[in-house]
This record gives sequence, structure tokens and C-alpha cells, in this order.
Amino acid sequence: TLCRRIYFVANVSKKIYKNLNRKINLAIQLAKLYEPYTFFLGSFNDGNLVELQRVAEEQGIDLVEFNFDSESIEWEEYMMNIHIPGLLNYGIKS
Repeated sequence: TLCRRIYFVANVSKKIYKNLNRKINLAIQLAKLYEPYTFFLGSFNDGNLVELQRVAEEQGIDLVEFNFDSESIEWEEYMMNIHIPGLLNYGIKS
């Protein structure tokens, strides 16, 4: 009947709306969370780290153990498997 069809369409529309609304709210939360970093123009000085490495080498400390080299980080893997899951678990309000 027509009433059943209207009910079905309304129910499906409600589910679609809730799903889209949840996704939009998540996108808004992510935008707010990352807002301070989006247009950040600062730079970082690694002089202290370089000095620490130099002193450690002089002391005979094995630098491989401390992994100072940020280029060795697999950033895509880090973002996908550590950062984003942690953000979703701990940083986003349900």
C-alpha cells in the first residue's frame, strides 16, 4: 500500500540522514582538531638533537639504539596504523 511505501522511504531516508550526519560531524571534529596545524608557518630547530647526537657519539653510545633519524620513519604506515586509529579512539568525541 501507499502508506507502507511512504513509511519505508521515510525509514530509509532517516537511516541515510543519520549516517551522513555522523560523517559530517566527524569531518567537522577533524577540521577543528587540525585547524591549528593547517596553516602553521613555524619552523623547528633541531640544534639540541644534533648536539645530543654529537655528544652521544663522543661517549661511544650506539645511536642506532635511539633511532634519531626521522627519515627512517615510514610516515604513511605511521599515519594509517598509529596516528589515525589513535585519533579516532582517543581524540574524537563520540
